Amino acid sequence: MTGPTGFRPRLRANKKSNVSGRFRTLSANTKKTAMKKMKFACNISLLTLVALGQWACAWDPYEHDSDPVRETLELTASASQIALDENDLTATVLTFDWTPARPMSDEYLVSYKTKLDLLTNNFGSATTIETSEDDGIFSRSYTSEQLNNWANERWKVPVNKTFTLAFRVIAEYAGGPTYEMPEVRTVEVTVTPIKVDVFDADAGSFERATYEQCVEQILKDCDSALVYLPAANRDWLAEDISVQGAVRWHRFDGLAVKALKAMTYLQWASPAFNPDNDLSRWENAAKYAAEVMDFKLTQDGAHGFDPAAAFAWTDPNSPEIIWSSDYSKGSTLENLFYPDGFLGTGGVGPTQNLVDAFPAANGYPIDHPEANYDKNTPYANRGPRFYSVLFYNGAEVRRITNNELMYTFDTSVGGRDEAGGINNSMTNYYIRKYIYLGWNKDDDKVQTMPKSIFFIRWAQMCLTFAEAANRVSGPTTELYGYTPKQALAYLRSRPTNDGMPGVGATADPYLDECAAAGPEEFEKLVRNERRIELCFEGQRFYDLRRWATDATALNGSVSKPVISAAQINRVEVEKRSYQSLWVPIPYTEMIRMEKMVQNEGWSNWE
Repeated sequence: MTGPTGFRPRLRANKKSNVSGRFRTLSANTKKTAMKKMKFACNISLLTLVALGQWACAWDPYEHDSDPVRETLELTASASQIALDENDLTATVLTFDWTPARPMSDEYLVSYKTKLDLLTNNFGSATTIETSEDDGIFSRSYTSEQLNNWANERWKVPVNKTFTLAFRVIAEYAGGPTYEMPEVRTVEVTVTPIKVDVFDADAGSFERATYEQCVEQILKDCDSALVYLPAANRDWLAEDISVQGAVRWHRFDGLAVKALKAMTYLQWASPAFNPDNDLSRWENAAKYAAEVMDFKLTQDGAHGFDPAAAFAWTDPNSPEIIWSSDYSKGSTLENLFYPDGFLGTGGVGPTQNLVDAFPAANGYPIDHPEANYDKNTPYANRGPRFYSVLFYNGAEVRRITNNELMYTFDTSVGGRDEAGGINNSMTNYYIRKYIYLGWNKDDDKVQTMPKSIFFIRWAQMCLTFAEAANRVSGPTTELYGYTPKQALAYLRSRPTNDGMPGVGATADPYLDECAAAGPEEFEKLVRNERRIELCFEGQRFYDLRRWATDATALNGSVSKPVISAAQINRVEVEKRSYQSLWVPIPYTEMIRMEKMVQNEGWSNWE
């Protein structure tokens, strides 16, 4: 066999390979010397030939090296068995040492490559931890943290399962005139992983915790988080420039934790979970909501937040944000909310019940004598929030950039947006909240804007405080620096995202009336404010559950308008029937855990 440069391999015997990979050039002088050796061999005595013949019968070229190489690399592990230490994760737990490979002339450069993997993986490319070192490095060490992370994330070792690691050193030669076979050594180490407490649901030993225990755990976790999280992800609070920028506002921070505590206490204080009306729960809800409000008004207020300014529902940089999703530039919401006539799918539709909850332009409920509401022209003379979040019959879509009329809704009988179409809403109303009014699929280039979904925002904390503090001390008594009436005034007076002034921008007689009437009437107003301010934000169903004492409060019918030239009639769309205040525990979980107790009203799920 001849190599690409005329080299011929010299064979090193080995059980697995008969090729050493070493190549040498046979010069003319070398050939001449070889011929002399062959002539001398012919003069060997017959006895010697017999002896050599006997020896040859036992010689195996795969067991012996015709040109022995002095391999010097030796590999050792600090231990053959180790246990990872969760109490000292960063300390070295395992070290591999090796001696230098065989010496070569200065023409050669030697480097050492190390590989670490599960023994069963056989150093697969996707699982191997591989490093290369220059000559002079004869050791590699690993910590408990490194080995634990690789076992979990890279090697997918089952929890609490002992595993065996294989560590390999490869000494490679380069730069010389001939190829030199590398030296390879491998050693194995058995590893006991960090013990993980595993919840064994299938064992049936799990007993359901009480609601109070769940709440206490949530609050405990919140307190632990407050120790480590920054007070707020704000540029002017960040010492590290890497956590600056409005995009960081989407991260959970101390302010978000306090908001979560306020929401947790509010739920715990509500009638469904607080039959004895423990006022301390209401007070704690008010306390943490007030702390968030105070930060927004004093700290954020000094850097751009203004409760009297309009804000965009989906602005990812809105100072309204306490916690929100990251932002995207898709048109998913536009596709979902617009009707077929505007090239949408009409997947979600507001109910007539929600429409009726929005007050008149002067802030009074539409059934109040002072509202000046006309049922024959139900979409006229309504509060500014009504127009900012809903599309109704006759509503216009105007491009936000130049006020161009793009679309007019027609939900009348026979109209293109009437309920019942394949891609039309079922209620004859459409959602305006969240969508970008520059969007039009007919454009050559669909225009979109970055959007964020607000999970917790300023308005929610004002409503939380108003509800909780009213329960403690009434609508006009100051608690933690604010009154419940003041918290609602912030929301009712501020402009909408369209820049329209709120109902209480100059005066709010209905707010005054409810505050003067006392806690019960004021709470009715708070509940309705939550309904319209937080509509389509995923709060309503859970509000109804926590306010109720039985499932009847959740049930009833929802309706739509049927609009003709002569009149507007209301027709039932859906009859809602909930069996319980609680959602059911899935059947699969019930059969796995014999001690689990199903929620009230779902016995047939057991």
